[in-house]
Amino acid sequence: MIGKAITGGNISGLLNYCYYENTKSKKDKNVRGEYIFSQNVQVLSSDGRLNLSAIAKQFSDIARLNQNCTQPFWHQCFSFPKDENPTNELLEKITIDFALDFGFFERQMIAFRHYDKEHHHFHIIANRLDLEAKNAVKTSNNYYRINAFCRKIEKKYGLKAVEIGRVNQIDGKESPIHNKYADELRASIDAYLPNAQSIDEFTIMMQKLGYLIEKSRGITFVLPKNNIRIKGSDLGKEYSLSNLSKKMKGEFIPNFVKSSEIINLKRIIDTVLPKVENYQEFKNELQTQGYSVRFVEKDSKKDIKFEKEGLGCKFVLGSNLGEGYRMEDIQKRISENSPMIKYDNNENVPIISDLLESSKANFQTEQDLAKIDQSLNYNKISKGINTNKWGLKKKF
Repeated sequence: MIGKAITGGNISGLLNYCYYENTKSKKDKNVRGEYIFSQNVQVLSSDGRLNLSAIAKQFSDIARLNQNCTQPFWHQCFSFPKDENPTNELLEKITIDFALDFGFFERQMIAFRHYDKEHHHFHIIANRLDLEAKNAVKTSNNYYRINAFCRKIEKKYGLKAVEIGRVNQIDGKESPIHNKYADELRASIDAYLPNAQSIDEFTIMMQKLGYLIEKSRGITFVLPKNNIRIKGSDLGKEYSLSNLSKKMKGEFIPNFVKSSEIINLKRIIDTVLPKVENYQEFKNELQTQGYSVRFVEKDSKKDIKFEKEGLGCKFVLGSNLGEGYRMEDIQKRISENSPMIKYDNNENVPIISDLLESSKANFQTEQDLAKIDQSLNYNKISKGINTNKWGLKKKF
């Protein structure tokens, strides 16, 4: 048995989907859903058909009392293998088990069975709010809870165990799927991804191997000849669409790097920063530890990049290390160690060498110094003071 759940706020749409055929015409709709169960709802019929408007009103009347819950309705679907044909009595038992396990027993529910696909399946519509419009049923970890519930029901009623192509949860940890097709797919991705410069280029490479790729919020690999679909994230987190893109850019940090090198890099940075007075010193100190450091532009923002041979990925960005290690954080920590700008006692003008050191500590270029003259007093120039091209007093 396989379960899938979504939440929403349109009860009329849910009821119509589960009861009527999906047709563009609003008239002369054919019933496709067989009503099999309900609780805390008056199921009214008209001419042999359910009065969906009356049922929807009962759900909405409860939901309307709690404006804080924007998605008060739960739509649950359970599907069975093609060769399994459960009775309506069994579906009713499963619905009650679902209500008990997920907290819907004292809430509004209605269930319909569908016969419009090769496999048998049924739908449950439930109100997450109780009859007093309070205490909404939680939706966190839906997938894992439903997966565990399906395995429990299979054992309880002697149903056929279904190996689903999704990530399994073992002892609270995500475990990627492993089978012949998944292992072959991982090997192909690992072999061809390093040679691709974009997802589109990678897609062409995989097509030559017989895989089709579907992209939306994630990535799905399809083997048409076997009618097999495998989500990238089900192969492991590093095979999700976002992480495949990061791998091509060299920005992906594998778990083994996070657990070892990242801790070591942060320790080195924390040790070095209190000792240095400018960026060049910081860069030199990191280099003695095997890291090269330089600035990069990412999404129109400046970042700091750490590279090291054998790191496990091309580089690590300061922003990947978290708060305290981003470029602006490191900039601030270095500037706190920089000597204060000295002023001439007589003229109250910053000495140029000290100003340059301060600018380096704050990652400024000499060109940036030209902007400083807008905030300084240049009346000194007219008094014949020996100045440089910025009008600042030279240090001899």
